[in-house]
Amino acid sequence: MTEPVADPAEAAADGTAAWRVTVDRGACLGSGICAALAPGLFALDGERSRPLRGTTEPDETVLDAADSCPAAAITVAEGTEVVGPRP
Repeated sequence: MTEPVADPAEAAADGTAAWRVTVDRGACLGSGICAALAPGLFALDGERSRPLRGTTEPDETVLDAADSCPAAAITVAEGTEVVGPRP
């Protein structure tokens, strides 16, 4: 199950579109890689990761966390476009 997060209409502080971050907790293996790479955005909740907030300003660290997830459980989107994990 993907954890619902914040309003996708929120904007980043610089006026650009904020990225929406979701974690599929059913797929998450609880490796903690995301929390280690982006501790301000992810935390382990029991044995699964969860986003600490639903949106974030565009940041390479968020994409690195999504790319590094061994279960591909993290999705980063800008509006309707998925920007992470990267191919």
